[in-house]
Amino acid sequence: MKTNGRVGFWRRLAAFWIDLFVIYSLAKGGIVLLSLMAYRIPFEALFIVSGAIYSVTMLSWYRQTAGKMLLKMAVTEKKDEPVHFRDILLREVFGKWGTTLLLPVLLGMLFMKGRWLPTVSALEVMVPVALVNLIYYLFAKRTWYDVLAGMTMKRDPELKKVKTGFIILVASALLGIGTTSAEFLVTGRIPCRMAAFQSFTSAKPYVRFLKKQKATPVDYVMGLFENHDVVVLCERAHPEMTQWDFIFDVVKDPRFIEKVGHVFTEYGQTGIQEDLDKFMMTDSLNDTEVKANVLHLMRNLGVWPSWTNNNFNLYLNRLYHLNQTLSPENRIQHHFSDGAVDWSAIRRVSDYKKYQKNIVWNRDSIMAGTVITGMKNIAETSGKPAKCLVIMNYRHGMDLTDRLPYVPRVNAYEFMEDSFGNRAANVLINTRFLLSVPLAGGVWDAAFEQNGNRAVGFDFRGSPFGICGFDLFPFNNLLKPGHTPSSNGSLRYRDVFTGFVFTHPVKDQYLQSNIAGYFDGFETEYIRRMACLDPGYKQAAEEEMKDLRNRDADGIRKHVEFTIETMVELCFYGFAAIGLLIGLGVFPFRRFI
Repeated sequence: MKTNGRVGFWRRLAAFWIDLFVIYSLAKGGIVLLSLMAYRIPFEALFIVSGAIYSVTMLSWYRQTAGKMLLKMAVTEKKDEPVHFRDILLREVFGKWGTTLLLPVLLGMLFMKGRWLPTVSALEVMVPVALVNLIYYLFAKRTWYDVLAGMTMKRDPELKKVKTGFIILVASALLGIGTTSAEFLVTGRIPCRMAAFQSFTSAKPYVRFLKKQKATPVDYVMGLFENHDVVVLCERAHPEMTQWDFIFDVVKDPRFIEKVGHVFTEYGQTGIQEDLDKFMMTDSLNDTEVKANVLHLMRNLGVWPSWTNNNFNLYLNRLYHLNQTLSPENRIQHHFSDGAVDWSAIRRVSDYKKYQKNIVWNRDSIMAGTVITGMKNIAETSGKPAKCLVIMNYRHGMDLTDRLPYVPRVNAYEFMEDSFGNRAANVLINTRFLLSVPLAGGVWDAAFEQNGNRAVGFDFRGSPFGICGFDLFPFNNLLKPGHTPSSNGSLRYRDVFTGFVFTHPVKDQYLQSNIAGYFDGFETEYIRRMACLDPGYKQAAEEEMKDLRNRDADGIRKHVEFTIETMVELCFYGFAAIGLLIGLGVFPFRRFI
């Protein structure tokens, strides 16, 4: 083959990006096919396998990949000798795909162990490896795997495979885009199958376990009260609605009314507890009066200027009407636990900064203290051991200490467990990390789906769910690795939570952050409060109030988790699709390349 010299960096990069798109499309098509056959495999693994097979096959047949065809490049032996298959294997399988991509990932998994975060850690490992390879190329003008195999990249304007490369590129686009479009048309979303969303793990052991579980979520929680006095439920995202349907089902259960009767929530600052108690004990209020009382509570609920999540608004309405059906001595007593705040006393930024330092930054210990003191007072008043249900969101309901005495207590439940010991239990409501990332690489969701999405509750200990690495709060092991259980990746779900309840699949969950009439007559006060947080927030609050008039009145957002997942997948696919644009751009000018 006649060659005209070495290939420049930008030409090689353009060819690489075209091949990246082709391989991405092949892996995308393969993973969808495998999923139809009920095989679970993360995208990264199939991408490496597809890349190695594609590269070896194309170089063996043509000494070119699609990208090299379009850019009129070819792989050749250093001295223009015939290319040997063993050298192609050495260059592609051992060098490029094995040592450059797969080996760093495997070493990272080996050394990081429990700290390894699928997809995220892989990217962390690959970025420095890519930089090292780039630096080597800039100095040597060749990749290290070319040197290893005794091969080089050369260009020849007379190469005739440009149309073949274009056909491969277009076919890949049809495969990738067609597969993605078909998924969207069938499911209404584009599933992301990066390792964070999809693992190798089989769902079968989880399905077998679930089929044996008979307790409903409500029955499971009530069963915990047989051996525990304090049961903490760990919420999903604050605005999610269906979880509070479940919570109210627990509260209205006759067993709860008879044996427990007390609810503590993160929602609600203790400064308005008296207002809540008075409201709940006032009989025969009409709907307008109930709404006015609840709106007053919601407007002054928390340490933030407003709280418009409709789930708690509906809960307070329903709780009042439930209590109206009960005798005064049997009514559910609801207790706010957050730090007290008098918004009328906060007039400037310095006031809020002082309050923030004293209260907001110490919320967990304050909330736990409210529960601990409240339980003591309830027991003293009633003359018998007290029991209560506690609702905490996300990390507040976790125990990340593994009960080690030297680990600082940070989360509210950790303080509670120190005080109540084995009288306390905490339960995770099925959720996703950052709304979009499924737990355990999606295997839990897959197991529940195969079990018909049947609502169920169970202990983590003694279950395959409990031995899964804890991945719901990865910030410590990602940002500040150390020797504590939450930073060294040693925690399992059974170490963090007592149990788990599956109430609603993701497809049935939805968010609602608007309360009808919330800002009517409250706009000025809300803007004033926002200005106390930061002067710049005042204008933002004013714009928010103007925008509110044009918003969807109910504020319902469905399938947010799937929307985020779709955006993640499209970001990865869009990055790879730059190669498609390059290929489509260079083909019309093939005679001049």
